Amino acid sequence: MLESVFRRLALFAALATLGLSFGAQVSADAVTASKINLRDYFPTAYSGISLRHYNEVVDGAENPTPFMQLRGSIGAEWFDGKLDTSLTLGLSKVYETEEFPQSRTISQRNPELLAVYSLVDNDMLALKPQVALILPLYGSSQLKLELGTELSSDRSLEVAGGKMTIGGIAGIYAMQSIGRSETTVNVADETRRDRVRETYSLTASEDGDLVIKEDYASYDSTYGVWASYEPEIIDGLALSVGTTYGISYSPVWEAADEDDDAVIRRSGYRSSDKVENAFSISYQITDDWAISNSLYYYLDGFYESKTAAGETRLLNLAKLSYTLF
Repeated sequence: MLESVFRRLALFAALATLGLSFGAQVSADAVTASKINLRDYFPTAYSGISLRHYNEVVDGAENPTPFMQLRGSIGAEWFDGKLDTSLTLGLSKVYETEEFPQSRTISQRNPELLAVYSLVDNDMLALKPQVALILPLYGSSQLKLELGTELSSDRSLEVAGGKMTIGGIAGIYAMQSIGRSETTVNVADETRRDRVRETYSLTASEDGDLVIKEDYASYDSTYGVWASYEPEIIDGLALSVGTTYGISYSPVWEAADEDDDAVIRRSGYRSSDKVENAFSISYQITDDWAISNSLYYYLDGFYESKTAAGETRLLNLAKLSYTLF
């Protein structure tokens, strides 16, 4: 894979050298006249890149492999800034382990097209419907379409030594997976399990459930509050804390006997909830450069008797961002 990358870079360098040699023969006035600036055609266009480092710890399980991600985005605003559209791409680099040998440590992030419309945006409330299209990677047929809307409100006030902002947000989302996504089928009886597996050519997961590939829709809702503080003594520094409660609904499939034949049908949806507690520190170094570090503590299940009902996760995200234009 690296050899292929180096070959492409060598070809690009050769073409660039040839182009520079040819361009040297063109007058300076002609070069200036033919120069293309994206902002000349799209004054509201913007672009940026970020380098991210993820490190996660899951309670009761082996620690997931930390990884780095290089992410780039380009977008533009339309209709006096009411519509914001963007495309985000990325490459992830997993640390080399026995599970991820060197040949498998680099992967592509699913390209994502996002459009957000400011339906209401005033001093009190902001209502923003959005649509996201998550494109499949090479060799994958899965496509995801997400529709949602977010309602948010915030208020800033001057406090001793700086400025504090408090706010809240609520969102609902629906995601349609297109391209035969994998879901599990619960079959308790071993005889039926074998018959269903043979009839539908299903595979078994590690826990014994059968896996079916089928398009399906899932739903999410989130509710959160947050607060941030910007001290006057250090311009560009911000500290923030927040907590978010989310509920997800995903389909449940089951195998059933019908006219002496095994069929698979959707039996409904199951719900799962989680709490995300976050603490972040960020610093705007210049107008173009920014750094941040965020610590997320996830609890699968709402608080019960001061304990988490289910799995807990701790995620640290460090990010360095640069604004291209």
